[in-house]
Amino acid sequence: MNRQGPAANGAPDTDMTSQADTAQSNGIPGHDQPNRCTWSQQVDWWSVHEHVAGRLQAAGSWPTAGSVEWVALPDGDPRKLASLLDAARHWALRVETCQQAECEASRDVSAAADWRAVSASMLRRAAVYIPRKAAS
Repeated sequence: MNRQGPAANGAPDTDMTSQADTAQSNGIPGHDQPNRCTWSQQVDWWSVHEHVAGRLQAAGSWPTAGSVEWVALPDGDPRKLASLLDAARHWALRVETCQQAECEASRDVSAAADWRAVSASMLRRAAVYIPRKAAS
């Protein structure tokens, strides 16, 4: 690759790639990188918790994100960021528990009936109501 700037002279490259290159290498939908997509809708609360726990502990306490107290904090206040990190942690917990509930409900529905027999019965009933084309 033809580089310009400090990296061309052997100096460390501080601007490794453009945003588009980074997006492509990360498999972001909408960028043409076949078979590179690694996106999943599964959310893992524990991973989020571990990632933010240190900053939350350092902040000590914080107001609820979006509250009057939160709005009144200056933008550089670590408690303002802590409240957003805590909100992200709560969001991840909510999504993970909803995903677990949906998975359990799916298993319950699957076990509720003999779906192969239900399908066969529906097809038999539908066959009665489907007009057959007359042979010419």
